[in-house]
Amino acid sequence: MRTLLTGIAGILLATGVHAQGPALLDIDLSERTLTYVADTTLTFPIATGGKGYETPTGEYAIKAIARHPKWCPDPDKPWLTQAQRDYVTENGCIPYGDKLNPLREYFLLFDPINGLGLHGSFNPYFLQRQGSHGCIRMNPEDIKELVEKHHLKKGTILVIHE
Repeated sequence: MRTLLTGIAGILLATGVHAQGPALLDIDLSERTLTYVADTTLTFPIATGGKGYETPTGEYAIKAIARHPKWCPDPDKPWLTQAQRDYVTENGCIPYGDKLNPLREYFLLFDPINGLGLHGSFNPYFLQRQGSHGCIRMNPEDIKELVEKHHLKKGTILVIHE
């Protein structure tokens, strides 16, 4: 069951009316879905933050969209693998395409303070589950569709709720 949203997000989703103008991303943590609302409405499965690393709720905007992103995690994060920790300690960032970089083709930053964003998943098996460290993971083809086909842009609003 979808949580009732307030404001324009709730009106658009409740009535099935498509937005005229900027897109909106509705992130439903309880259903583990992302619904894109704009010229059309599309729903995609997602993975969300696991215990102790919950994806935060609230209203955000996409701050940056990176294609072929490098990954620069803090080497002191306890959830890094030893190989990731060693690479980051020695080199700073893990380049796009390296098997140690989990970000895939696109990274859409929405929480710069905590380094959280939307990105592809190496293992689509984990979609519709909790397990990230706060980021929202998607099927790589789905995030590519949003960015390339539907022209998702910096400034797009995300409403994240239970």
